[in-house]
Amino acid sequence: MRLYAVLAGLAVIVVIVAALLIPQGAGSPMELSLNYAVGEHMAYDTINIVTNQIANTSLALAEVTNSQSFNSTLKIDVIGSNSENYTINETITSSSFSHLPN
Repeated sequence: MRLYAVLAGLAVIVVIVAALLIPQGAGSPMELSLNYAVGEHMAYDTINIVTNQIANTSLALAEVTNSQSFNSTLKIDVIGSNSENYTINETITSSSFSHLPN
C-alpha cells in the first residue's frame, strides 16, 4: 500500500513538472500573412437586402413586411505600409433603395 502511495505521488509530481515545462500554444500570436503592395487596388461589389417587419399589437394592426435592396461598392487602395501596419484609403458608394415586391 505504501508503494502505491509513493508511485502515485511521483506520478503527480511528473505531471505537474511536465505541464510547467512544456510550452503551451494558447495565447501565441498568429501571423496573418497579409502581403499587400503599396498601390494595390481592391474593389468589392455587393447587393444588400433589408427586410423590415412592423407590427402594432396595441392597435391590432396586421403585420407589415417590406424589403428593399441597394447595391454598394467598396474600394480599398493601399497607400502606405511599414512592418506592422497598412495605410489605406477606403471608399464606399451605394445606390438608393429600391422596393422589392412582397
